[in-house]
Amino acid sequence: MRQKDDKTFTIALSNIAKGTMTLDDIDLLKSQIVSNENLEMMRDVIRIFRSNAEVDAYNTKILASLNTEGAIANAYDFCVGDGLASIREKVLNSVKNLKTTETYGLPLKIDLKVDAKYMMTVNIDIEDGLVNGACGKLIMIDYGKLQKTNETVPCRLWIKF
Repeated sequence: MRQKDDKTFTIALSNIAKGTMTLDDIDLLKSQIVSNENLEMMRDVIRIFRSNAEVDAYNTKILASLNTEGAIANAYDFCVGDGLASIREKVLNSVKNLKTTETYGLPLKIDLKVDAKYMMTVNIDIEDGLVNGACGKLIMIDYGKLQKTNETVPCRLWIKF
């Protein structure tokens, strides 16, 4: 966990989640506020935003500023098992309208840029450290071709955690 070495911070985050913040928790969080003037000098720090929309806007801005190799990775959903084609198509169409919070953190598309930092938003493998909040840097993108369209798409990401 990103806060495993800072027990005070861990407790404060837990108290936020439970709605039981103490004055010490509030003081700790206030001590971490950085002015807008100093914020630009701190490109590698983790930022906490009030909403997912603010997170998305910031991430879009940062990714657009990177002059590195990039690609868009689109999700390709499919149904497993038997069923009427019309029902399968209806299910697949409904999945496209789900929010990321309803898909175990899996977005419909991801903007990929080499050298960009990416954060896990769900726990994948706790023993390996692939946990919510773990950050890694995209090192390389491998590409492959889709069988149906022969389109070249990202198929493997090399991320250093």
